[in-house]
Amino acid sequence: MSFPPDHHSAGLSRRHLLRTLGLSGAALLGGPTLLSACATSVDDGAPQGGTSSGDPNATLAIHHDAGVGPLLQPYVDDFNARYKPLSLNTAYVTTDYPGTTNTQLAGGAVDYDVLFTDGNAQLWYTNNWISALDDFPGAKELTQTWLPGVLEECLGKDGELIALPYYRGIEIFVYNADLLGRINAAPPTTWDEMVEQCRELKAKRIAATPYSPFWTAEVSMFFYELVAESFSDGAGPFFADDFQPLFQDDPVVAATLERWARMYAEGLVPRDIFTTSYGDIVNIYAGGKSAFTVRYGPQAKGFRDPRQSQVADVSRNALMPGRTRETVASGAFWCMTASRPYKPQAWTLLEYLAAKDKDGKYHTPLNLISLDLGLLTPYEAVNSDPSVRESWSQWADVDLMAQQLTKSRSLGRVRQQAWFGEFLVQATAALQDVVRARRSARDGLTAAADFVKSKL
Repeated sequence: MSFPPDHHSAGLSRRHLLRTLGLSGAALLGGPTLLSACATSVDDGAPQGGTSSGDPNATLAIHHDAGVGPLLQPYVDDFNARYKPLSLNTAYVTTDYPGTTNTQLAGGAVDYDVLFTDGNAQLWYTNNWISALDDFPGAKELTQTWLPGVLEECLGKDGELIALPYYRGIEIFVYNADLLGRINAAPPTTWDEMVEQCRELKAKRIAATPYSPFWTAEVSMFFYELVAESFSDGAGPFFADDFQPLFQDDPVVAATLERWARMYAEGLVPRDIFTTSYGDIVNIYAGGKSAFTVRYGPQAKGFRDPRQSQVADVSRNALMPGRTRETVASGAFWCMTASRPYKPQAWTLLEYLAAKDKDGKYHTPLNLISLDLGLLTPYEAVNSDPSVRESWSQWADVDLMAQQLTKSRSLGRVRQQAWFGEFLVQATAALQDVVRARRSARDGLTAAADFVKSKL
């Protein structure tokens, strides 16, 4: 098993990096709130799955953030060449993808058949803006080919299949081998060991802020990093199957926050880490000013690119420290709009984007997701492909990356819930206060959990 390369990296702006990978900050931070404002016809009834007929000569359209447009175009061209008489156009949004998309869907007159999301699928489905996918030919069989944890993120609250996976990502531990070498240390295997190494690096003035974590509120990185480090130390699920919060009573989650608070108080992380932009956090590590960080594969590849990183020769990946060495896995999704008439044809497009093409090959997952974007796919066969492994070996220990994937868990169906984006905002604010020592871990976690309970 292995993992692909990414041609985006530390030197790119946060906006370009996130948009190109389909991660608009507003999609996670403000998307659900805006969606709620736009939802004019909420209906708990399920829209019908796609069995409607359509013109075999239909012209389809794919809806996406314009930042990924140049990367998608070869696949649009390939689809048009191979799937005649079907044809595919594009409908790109240049700014504010979430807001524009939400307004269009609420208006009911969209001119595209397939669109991506980072986690708004449940509200879109509840409002009859996207279709259920269970009844399309081969849908059930397709879901059985995915890696563990993928299906759960594609299901609605009542178990309907409402999305297909776009890509997968895991948070990984990255370290500066040169800085660790100066204290004759190996990569830490526990978080306590990492803290002690940070203290030694700071005391010896080798690194003023040895850890540069993504504790920013941008795209809710703070919460995902908390999940990753908590999982690595043996935390249980953050949410029950009915979405009731569990994290507030988990001693591992509380201990993780308390460790972060100690590191912040001791100056082992940048003092302004909570307000530092995503790109500037990248540059702290890429500039050689810290020894450790945690982020997903594409960013780790950027750290190995000498054109954009000063630590290209010494940046390495390792298993997450902790008792279980686990991490969090997540991704983005493709959905089908409900108002368009070309359901069978749109399903063909979804299969091409998210699974196999008409020749039975994982053309788009292998080439666009793995080789172009440098991200994981839901398919073991793609992640283990020799071309992917060779490409990823240019910037990572692929065996360790493969091992880390096996030690990863998803948050599950909760990511698609209509309130989840707003929860990320509220939880980040409450839990950042814990790290700043403005409130206890118990108080902060209870506040975050109470918000969830208010939505159920």
